[in-house]
Amino acid sequence: VYFMGPTNVVNAENQIYTEAGFYDAQKDYAEFDKNAKFRSLDGKRRANGDKIRYDGKNSTSYLEGNAYFQDSTRTIVADVIKYNQKTDVYETNGQTQIQDGDQIIMADGKSAYDAENDEAIFTDNVRIINPPQFMTADSIRYSQKTHSGRAFGNIYWEDTTENMTIICSEAEFNDETEFFLASGRPLMSTVIDGDTLYLSADTLKSFLEIPADSTSRIVIGNIDVRVYKSDLQAICDSMSYSQRDSMFSLFKNPVVWSDTSQFVSDTVRIQLTDNSIDKIYLLKNSFIINSPDELFFNQVKGRDVIAYFKDDELREMQVLGNGESVY
Repeated sequence: VYFMGPTNVVNAENQIYTEAGFYDAQKDYAEFDKNAKFRSLDGKRRANGDKIRYDGKNSTSYLEGNAYFQDSTRTIVADVIKYNQKTDVYETNGQTQIQDGDQIIMADGKSAYDAENDEAIFTDNVRIINPPQFMTADSIRYSQKTHSGRAFGNIYWEDTTENMTIICSEAEFNDETEFFLASGRPLMSTVIDGDTLYLSADTLKSFLEIPADSTSRIVIGNIDVRVYKSDLQAICDSMSYSQRDSMFSLFKNPVVWSDTSQFVSDTVRIQLTDNSIDKIYLLKNSFIINSPDELFFNQVKGRDVIAYFKDDELREMQVLGNGESVY
C-alpha cells in the first residue's frame, strides 16, 4: 500500500498520520516519510520524526530525524529513537534529551532507556540538570525508580544552593536524597566569606544531615585529606564538615596552618563564624608553634587547647591541662 497524500492509519490502540510512504502487509513493515505523527488512542503517548519506520516482525519502531516521543511522565528528544515493544526499551542516537518533571538529562552519544525497569545508560558528554544540582560526566547509569546512579569520567557536580562543586573520576549519587559519593581523588570547592576553600581526599561523601527535611549538608573526606584556603591549610587522614554549625573536624594526625601558626593534636575542630575562623579546638596532645619572623618560634603545649581568632588572626590561647610554654 502506497500513501500518496494525507492518510490516517488506525488500529485498536494507535493512530499514525502521514502524507507519504508505504506499508508491506506481507512483511508487516512500513515507512511513513512526510509529516509523520504517532499517537496512542488513549492519549498517553505521542511521537513524530522526519521519518517513522515500523518493523512488526521484530516489534520495533524507529523515529529518524528530529525524533520526539512523549508519554505520561517523560519526554524524549533525539536525532534517532528506536523502540522495542517487547522489551519496552528505548535506544537513542545523537544528541538526546530526556525530561522527567524538573529533571533534564542530555547526552551527545548513544543512550538506552529500559522503561520496564526504569533504568537508563547515557554516553558522551552527559549532563543532568536537577535544580539545585547539576552534573556532567562521560557516561552515566541512572535508575529513575530509585533516583540513584553512577557516573564515570570527567565528572563535575555542583550544588548551586550551597555554592559547592566536586570534580572527580567516578561517583555514586541519589538526586532525591541529595547524596553524593566521589572517588578517584576528588576535589571539592566551596566559597566561604568570598574566598574559595578547596578540599581533596581519596573519597568525598556529601549528604543532607536529615534527608528530605534539612538544608544542612555534611561532607566527609577519607584518607590523605588536604584543605586549602588563603588563610587556612590543613592535612589529616579523615575529616567531616557540618554546615549546620560550620564546624570542621579533623582526625588521625591532623596538622593545621593559619597565619604564622601551626596546630597539632589528636583531633582538631575548626569553628567558623560568619564564614571566618572563630576558634580552633585542639583535643589531646595539643601543640601550637608560632613564628612571627621565621627566626624565633613560640611554643605552647597541653592536653587540650582552645585558640581564639579575631579578623582571621590568632589572638588568644587557653590551655587546659599540663600547660607548657616556650616564648
